[in-house]
Amino acid sequence: MPTHVRFLLATLLSIAPHLTAQAPARERGHGFVRAADGTRVVGAEVLVASRLLPSCPEASPADELRVRSGKDGMFHADLLPGRAYSAWAVWSDATGERRSHVGEGLVPGPILALDEAPRQRLRRVRITDTAAWADRGPLRLFASASDSNLGRRELPLDAEFTAAVPTLPGDWTWLEVRSVDGMVLTMHLPSLSSATAAAEAVLALSPPTPLRVRVVDDAAAPIAGVRVSYSFSRTMHGIETSLGTTGADGTVCGLVPSSNPLQKPATGAFTLVLVAPGRQRTILFGDLGKLVDGTAEVVLRSGPDLIGRVLGKDGVQVPGLVLLPDCYAMGSDAETTGMGVPLETIPVDADGRFRFSGLHPKYDFRLLAVLDPAAARAAGMPLRDGIAVAPMLWLAVGLPPFGTPHDLGELRLDRMTVAQVQVRAADGAPVPGARLSVTTESLYHSPLAYACDRVGRLQFPLPEGMVRIGAYAPGFGIATRVVTVPAGDGDPALDPLVLELSATRTVRGTVVDAERKPVAGVTVRQWDRPKINDRALQELAFQNRAGSAPTGSDGAFELVLPLADAPFDLRATRQAGDGILWSEVYGSSPDDEDPLRIVVTPWQPPK
Repeated sequence: MPTHVRFLLATLLSIAPHLTAQAPARERGHGFVRAADGTRVVGAEVLVASRLLPSCPEASPADELRVRSGKDGMFHADLLPGRAYSAWAVWSDATGERRSHVGEGLVPGPILALDEAPRQRLRRVRITDTAAWADRGPLRLFASASDSNLGRRELPLDAEFTAAVPTLPGDWTWLEVRSVDGMVLTMHLPSLSSATAAAEAVLALSPPTPLRVRVVDDAAAPIAGVRVSYSFSRTMHGIETSLGTTGADGTVCGLVPSSNPLQKPATGAFTLVLVAPGRQRTILFGDLGKLVDGTAEVVLRSGPDLIGRVLGKDGVQVPGLVLLPDCYAMGSDAETTGMGVPLETIPVDADGRFRFSGLHPKYDFRLLAVLDPAAARAAGMPLRDGIAVAPMLWLAVGLPPFGTPHDLGELRLDRMTVAQVQVRAADGAPVPGARLSVTTESLYHSPLAYACDRVGRLQFPLPEGMVRIGAYAPGFGIATRVVTVPAGDGDPALDPLVLELSATRTVRGTVVDAERKPVAGVTVRQWDRPKINDRALQELAFQNRAGSAPTGSDGAFELVLPLADAPFDLRATRQAGDGILWSEVYGSSPDDEDPLRIVVTPWQPPK
C-alpha cells in the first residue's frame, strides 16, 4: 500500500472515536488539477457533479458544484454521502482555453488527480436538411458528455441552424437534435480532440416517415390503452419518445426519422417499448424498411403486474418516496429473451399503494426507491446517526413464479433490516470511499456505484430475499458476498457486514517505442476482465479496472491489479497532440516475475 494512503488511513483511524453522532452532513472530497508538463494549475474552474440516475433525472435532482483550485492546485468540494462524483476542470492561459480529462469517482478520502486533456478541436455544429421537419420546430441541439454524470447542455442554434461549441468535457460528445416535442431526430458522436477530430460537425436530418404500431393479444384482438415509446436504441438513456397510447383499434401512429444514425451505414432500425396493465412489458426491434404498409404489429401477452403498499411507522404513508421498479422486458419474438430498459418512476397514491406493469415471467425483479435519509428516519427506518446511508434503497426483490398480480403486501420501512457495511483492505485497514455494487441473480448490473464514507462505511437497508453485495476501490482489491434476509444458519453477520477486499498484484515495467527508447505520458491499463470463471468477480474487477499514472521520462510504470491470483491483459495508450500511441495486448500472469517491456507505436485506423 502506498505510503500516502497508509498515512491517510492512520489519520482517519485516529479521529474515528471522536466522530459525533449526528445525521451525516456533506463530506469533503479533494483533488488537484495537473497540467501536461506536470505542474499544478492554480485558479482552474472545476465542475463537480453527481447524477444518481442519469437515465432517470426525475428520480433525483443532480448535485452540481463549481469550485476553483487554490494556490497549491488543490480543489475541495462538499459531497453528498453515498454517491460518487465526476470532476472536470477548465482554465485559460496565454495560449488559450485548456481543459482536463474527466476524473471519475470523486469521493471523501482519496485525492483525485485531474490531468490535462488534449485541446478541443470541435468548435461548430451545423444541421442540414431541416425543411422537412419545419412543423416540428423550433429544433434544439444538445451536447452530452461521454460521461452522462456531467449532464446535457443545450447549444443555441442560430437562424442558419448552426451553433458554436463551447469547451466540453470528455474525449467524445453525444450531439442530439430534437424536435419541439422532444423526439430525437438524429444523433452523432464526434471526437472532441483526437487527431481526426474536425472543427465542424455536420448533422443531416433524414426525412420523416410514418410509423403505425398495431398491438394485439394472442387471439389477434386489438388492445387499447398500450403506452408505446420509440427510440433509435433502447440501451441509451434519454432518447425515448412517446408515440402515444393505442386506441380502441389497438393502433397508434406517428412520424419518425426515416433512418437510424447510430447504425453504420444508416438503416431504418428502431426500437419500441410497450407497456399496459396486466401485460408483459415488451420490447421490439424493427426496421422501417421491412414493414408492410409502414405497420409494426406486436403481440402483447398477458403478464403479472407488481402491486403493493409502502408505509412507514404506525402504518402511515411515506412523504417524498420515489419508486423505481426494475425488471427485464420481454422480447417481442422470444419468451426467453430478457432486455434491460432504463428505469422510470411510478406513482404512489395517498395510501402508499403502487402498481407496475409488468414483470418478466422468467427473470427476477427489484423494487428500488429514492428517499432522503431524514425522511427515512422519520418513517422509522432503523438508521444510525453519523454514518452515510445508501442514496438508493432496495425495498423488495423477487423470483418467478409470480402471482397475477404479484402482491408484495405491506412493505414497512420501520421493519427493514439495515446492514452496517464496512469495507476493509486485505490488511484489515478501512478503505476510504470504497464503492459497492449491488445485484440480484439475473439483474447482474448495479443501479449505481454506491460510495462508502471516509472510513469505508455505508448503511444499506436490505429487502427480504437475496442480494449480492460487491465492494471495490481504485488501487485496492475486490470482494463479493451473497446476503439473505432473513438470515440463515452460517450467513454472515449484518452488524457489521464486513467485506474484506482481495490481495492485489503490482505489475512494473517500462514503456518504450519501436527503437526501444522510453516514452513519457503513457498510461498502462487493465484491458477487459480477468481470465477467471467467477462471473461476479469478473464484473467487479472490470468495474475496478486498473490504470497506471502517466509514465515519466524514463518510461517506467506501476500498475496495481485488483486480483493477485488472476491473469489479466494489459494495454498502453497515449494521446498527445495529433498522435495516438498504443500497444498490442500484453498478458500478465501471477507467476510473472520479470518487469514488462511494452512497446507503443502510432495508432493506425483499421482498413
